[in-house]
Amino acid sequence: MGQQVNRNSTNIALARLAGVFAPGGASHYFGGFYVYGHWYLTGEKRAAAYDVTNKLGANFSQIAIKNPVSTGGFGAVGLAARYSALNLNSGPYSGSGLYNMLAYTTLIAPNPFAASYIANAGVVGGRQQNVTLGINWYPENGFHFQFNWIHMLQASAPLNDYALFAAGVPARQGPYFNGAHPDLFEARAGLLVRHHQPTCVAPHSSGATNLQRLPKFVDEDRNRA
Repeated sequence: MGQQVNRNSTNIALARLAGVFAPGGASHYFGGFYVYGHWYLTGEKRAAAYDVTNKLGANFSQIAIKNPVSTGGFGAVGLAARYSALNLNSGPYSGSGLYNMLAYTTLIAPNPFAASYIANAGVVGGRQQNVTLGINWYPENGFHFQFNWIHMLQASAPLNDYALFAAGVPARQGPYFNGAHPDLFEARAGLLVRHHQPTCVAPHSSGATNLQRLPKFVDEDRNRA
């Protein structure tokens, strides 16, 4: 998936005149994607919880737990895995090539005009790739616990810097980001949201009233690994 971002050229020019770091032109494209898989060790089927009754859009509702804790079981347990990538670079220069060009025009052969052009030619927000392994536990209907481990496979530090030339290229680029592989551990607790449809009172022809109850609870589980 990706996103096209269009900006106002006049506002960009005014920002630069005011001394604000506003790199890139009026049109940019940023992309990313992920691949996700989930498997229940206890035999539940996520596809069975797919709900298309909500007019606002289809969603996965509460899964049917085969052996909840209240009946002496262990609940539903699932394993999840995800690979994701995000690229926030858009422009003619990025990565080590951009860094080397800025270093050359700033430190080795100082040329403020060339350095300014290179730095403002595009948006360099960096890029990253990571993998996630997770465990989902549904002890009872309405309760959901997640435990995730995220490992960074690749991280490229952004070069956008308000004090790029004042502090020097090597000093402000965060070299500890490039080549680093940090790990992140997450724990979440989710509570099922129940939307109850109101009771309608419709009159009989005899003047009495009849209680008509609209469809019962609509269960939605919006917590995903």
